[in-house]
Amino acid sequence: MREIVREWLRNQEIDTLWQQRMQALEGLTRLRLKIQEEHGIYQGDIIEEVRVERDADFDRVWQGKA
Repeated sequence: MREIVREWLRNQEIDTLWQQRMQALEGLTRLRLKIQEEHGIYQGDIIEEVRVERDADFDRVWQGKA
């Protein structure tokens, strides 16, 4: 009987943890949608832009202009 109760409690803890995680994800989704509504979606390629800027910085340092 103790093992059954222990297993049930473990399952309840896991269920609670999953519910908390799902609520957090739902909250993040709401936040993302709110930000999207207020500011739109960035259409650029931020990774490429950062790479170009970083490369330009490297070039300036290499050439002694930084």
